[in-house]
Amino acid sequence: MNRTSLPDEMEERGIALLAEFRTILNNIMMGEPLHDYQLKGVLLWNEGPTFHLHGDDATVYIGPNAMQYEPTFFANLAHEAAHLHVSDGTRGNASGLEEGFATYFELFMIQAQYGNDERTHFERHLPQNYLICLQDYQLLLNAYPKAVESVRNSFDKLTGPTCFQLHSLFPTMSWRTCYRLARRKKMRP
Repeated sequence: MNRTSLPDEMEERGIALLAEFRTILNNIMMGEPLHDYQLKGVLLWNEGPTFHLHGDDATVYIGPNAMQYEPTFFANLAHEAAHLHVSDGTRGNASGLEEGFATYFELFMIQAQYGNDERTHFERHLPQNYLICLQDYQLLLNAYPKAVESVRNSFDKLTGPTCFQLHSLFPTMSWRTCYRLARRKKMRP
């Protein structure tokens, strides 16, 4: 399937949700985005959910499952909004830390919008590689509640710091967890 436009009302809802998520990320969770972008649209793509940045222009792609179930549409957008917020605009696979943050934000927003049962449903259905990133991220937050701020203050971004750099910032974390958090991962085949 090629990249396909969404019905107008669905694209408008997607753009509104992304703006809402950006506000929450700005004001509550992270501060200003690392890369100032202008949202150009929301499209459907078989290889979604993902996003593309071209200079300052961002396009968010939802996956085909998002057309079948509204909470999946919501979750796809929340996850990609988190990535957009911490992306420095360069291409490449995100680290386990960035994927853990994006998955955490997705589940946080699902719970806020749809309740605990829906969050549990989404968490139960996470692919194994996303679940590992989420678990490592939660371990880090349990030990260091301001971990994301520490990484951003030290390195400006969540993807990029090495295992050794993360272990220096968070010495009580195991080397194995730091390795998984630092590692860049291709999340989907």
